[in-house]
Amino acid sequence: RAMGGAFWAVSDDASAGSWNPAGLVQLDKIQTSFSFLSTGLDNKYSSDRFSSFSFEKTKALINYGSFVVPFRLYGRNFVGSIVYNQSANIKDDYKIRTDARGHFFTYAVDGGLNSVGLSLGGKIISGLSLGVNVNIYGGSFIHNKTQEFAKFGTPPDDTTIYAHPSNKATFSGANPSIGLLIQKKKLKLAALGKLPFTLKETDDVQWLFDFTVRGVTNPYGDIGFLYKTERKWKIPGSWGLGAAYTIGENLLVAADLETRYPGHVKFSYQVDALNPVSPFIEDEVKNGVLTIQQILESYDPTYKKKELKGHTNQIRLGFEYTLNTKEGKFPLRFGYRHQPETFIP
Repeated sequence: RAMGGAFWAVSDDASAGSWNPAGLVQLDKIQTSFSFLSTGLDNKYSSDRFSSFSFEKTKALINYGSFVVPFRLYGRNFVGSIVYNQSANIKDDYKIRTDARGHFFTYAVDGGLNSVGLSLGGKIISGLSLGVNVNIYGGSFIHNKTQEFAKFGTPPDDTTIYAHPSNKATFSGANPSIGLLIQKKKLKLAALGKLPFTLKETDDVQWLFDFTVRGVTNPYGDIGFLYKTERKWKIPGSWGLGAAYTIGENLLVAADLETRYPGHVKFSYQVDALNPVSPFIEDEVKNGVLTIQQILESYDPTYKKKELKGHTNQIRLGFEYTLNTKEGKFPLRFGYRHQPETFIP
């Protein structure tokens, strides 16, 4: 990361499996690495009618870990690795007063999307290596809300409604990729292709309400509805090229070019989630984005529509300078990453 992400043609440490698995052949010893992440969130809420609220949250976790093992099979040298990566993390909870009578709305979500990558790299011929990787996605989140509404009706039949909908979701999917690495003295060239894959979200939704009449909650049984549904994101493949060159004995210069296709991501969902045999609709995400923008345009005629690009090119540049000291070698890394716009100007 410190090299701006320009690492496809380098891939010479324990993280190689998550960059270019073909680079694993450069490792001849068991290696491991991990990273620790601590995040802080400070939310502030204010209202002219009710009190102001402030919420501070901190979460610390190991968000990356890898393990590399060289081995021999059928007389040939291979290197395998396993990589854990937290692709996305979400955690939030707050409580807001909704009226002057002391009723509150609460919101809580906790979960994330994780992946485990299994990689294998080996030499085809001298100077040319091939690697394969499969990222297996999993994870889940729990989303709970509650709200108590003001009483209505006249005593003794006044009624209180307490809503507590919830959603328990799980993710699943697998994304294979193939990498090549050419090594010739101080020059390295790389190519990487990530195949298309589908990420599936399964939702277990409960919309429940508690009605309290004359001090009795739900005198006629539970009120609400339960259903299960699923949504799918079809992610198109991507590809890229990389190069790295060593200048002298201490300086390494690297560059990557990656092409992605955000305008071709497809999303499918059930037309009527309450009907288990309801058909699914599939559409490109860019069409959904345009629909949202049309709504915005109806409120603001000056709003300018934006369209998702069919493809984007990201350029990454990285540099590594190695300091040689009596205590050992210390690499200094820095880089630049161009983040392309996903919308057409």
